[in-house]
Amino acid sequence: MSDGAPPPLLPDWHELFAAICGHLGDTQDAHPITQRARALAELHLAHRDDPTGPPDFDLRRLQLIAQIDLWTLHHAPFADTCADSPGRAVDEMVQAHLDAVTALFAERREDLVHRAWHTASQHAIAWSDLVDEVVYGQPRLPNPESSCGTTPATHVQAFFPVDADRFTVTSGQPVDQPDDS
Repeated sequence: MSDGAPPPLLPDWHELFAAICGHLGDTQDAHPITQRARALAELHLAHRDDPTGPPDFDLRRLQLIAQIDLWTLHHAPFADTCADSPGRAVDEMVQAHLDAVTALFAERREDLVHRAWHTASQHAIAWSDLVDEVVYGQPRLPNPESSCGTTPATHVQAFFPVDADRFTVTSGQPVDQPDDS
């Protein structure tokens, strides 16, 4: 049942975890980020099942990351000011979640299972903070545990022959240009 509110611009961490688990992201009307999160999870699972395949794992993974970054740059008002790659954040969340599930089913020591789920939860929190930054302009505190050191534009420029600057989206307010005088 809908309350009439528009859908969120980016999926929350619950939706991403559902996609990673294979419950969302497989339909045409699914959010593009959720679709790519599911594709990343399927790709990582295939790679874990057979580390020699799929043969284009690295390329396909980086393409999915770049697609998330491009979509975010094109749709989120403050994505161009974000210091981290949303695509990389989704990829890290996928890996952390799969690590946690693997630890759980491997019947490892309780402290290792706890640590794996703690890491997955940290990625969920980081995603929520990243969404607040790219959608609402809410700055985040630096996360020393994040390996995200690339911006969305870095991935877009690496995989798409476009000028990422033309995808700059503003909040409708004039952008102040630096005074060259």
